[in-house]
Amino acid sequence: MYQKITGGNSKHQQSNENGIRLITLAIEKDLKIMSTYFQRKEIHKGTWMIPGTMETNQIDHVLIQTEKSRLISNVRTYRGADTNSDHFLVGIKMKLPKTGISRKKKKYEIKYNIKELQDPEIAKKYRTEVEEIYKKHENRCNTVEKRWKYIEEAVLTATKRL
Repeated sequence: MYQKITGGNSKHQQSNENGIRLITLAIEKDLKIMSTYFQRKEIHKGTWMIPGTMETNQIDHVLIQTEKSRLISNVRTYRGADTNSDHFLVGIKMKLPKTGISRKKKKYEIKYNIKELQDPEIAKKYRTEVEEIYKKHENRCNTVEKRWKYIEEAVLTATKRL
């Protein structure tokens, strides 16, 4: 009946009062109970061991928004993890979306139409403009870095003007 929310691979066929509350919450908040979506052996479905027995129940769950449920590729119980508790560790395998990864922002690069430089008149004007701009700074070029900076500035300024 609730297979779209629970996935149909629960340890129990019937839900108790707490299970019904969990399903109701999932319906109201548009969530999926992902811990019951993946097929498991019975021994791996239990998340809590009843104290003094070897019997387990599935009472710990993983819920996620329905639209993001495709990001989870697996949910499982880790029975051997030493947690000093009667609950077993529940882990998920999740694919992180690329948008979540922070990247350095690239500098915005302006693209220039260099095909116009194939026209001899425009090429001559451009060359003259670059030379004039560079000559203004030529006497301040005492290092290679400064010379490069002024050449770059002359080229970009001349490009913007033409």
